[in-house]
Amino acid sequence: MMAEICISIPTACDIIATIAMWYFLDSVGSGFKKTDSTVKFLKFLILNRGLLLVSTQGAMLTLWVAAQESWYWLPFHMNTVNIYVNTTLVMFNERANIPKKEKKIGTMSFQLATCNQLSLRFSPIDSLSQQITTQDLEASGTR
Repeated sequence: MMAEICISIPTACDIIATIAMWYFLDSVGSGFKKTDSTVKFLKFLILNRGLLLVSTQGAMLTLWVAAQESWYWLPFHMNTVNIYVNTTLVMFNERANIPKKEKKIGTMSFQLATCNQLSLRFSPIDSLSQQITTQDLEASGTR
């Protein structure tokens, strides 16, 4: 009886965590195309991770309850930790791909101008974009 509880608790926790993350990301609608697509991508990753973990733990629980005297549940038990680590690493690695996917959607930029004609250009995708300096303005003859 104790083993079933020990297997059921992580399964229930993964279900609750997946639903909570999905609900949290579902409530973050901004109305911007890029932000919405990023949130949709994160929801996809979270749902896949949750389904994989819950199905692995569910299979282990089912095999344990059905045949306690055999070792059929052992491969699922041995791979559960690996699945946790690999899905976490996949989520960390996908952080680098999010800006690349946002670039495909298009960039958003705006320009703030002050009274002395210096402007700040901001692009959330290209963080390497240069700000206009006074030397650039003098070189272009707008000063």
